[in-house]
Amino acid sequence: MARFLGIDVGGSATRWHLIDTLTDIDLTGAETGFSGHLYRPEVLARADDAITSLAERVGAVDGIVAGVTGLGKDTSGADQLKKRLAAGLGAHRIMPVSYTHLTL
Repeated sequence: MARFLGIDVGGSATRWHLIDTLTDIDLTGAETGFSGHLYRPEVLARADDAITSLAERVGAVDGIVAGVTGLGKDTSGADQLKKRLAAGLGAHRIMPVSYTHLTL
């Protein structure tokens, strides 16, 4: 498998782009928005909803790059997001970065 997912997470929407290099699948879509403030229960719930919906739409992936608005310099939010993305989408290579460092 060679399925890679780019995610642009913002408060109003979570936009994504999936590329499968073996089957030439190239899909885009949008899910519930959230932010990097995963210490807030309501934001965490929105993140879980977005990841669940995304998993239902794209299935398992090999790698993910996620630009997330509000993701701080501390690693707790990034680590928490990585765990949730790995559990929901099966990816082992996940790179969450602050939204200001990535534009899809």
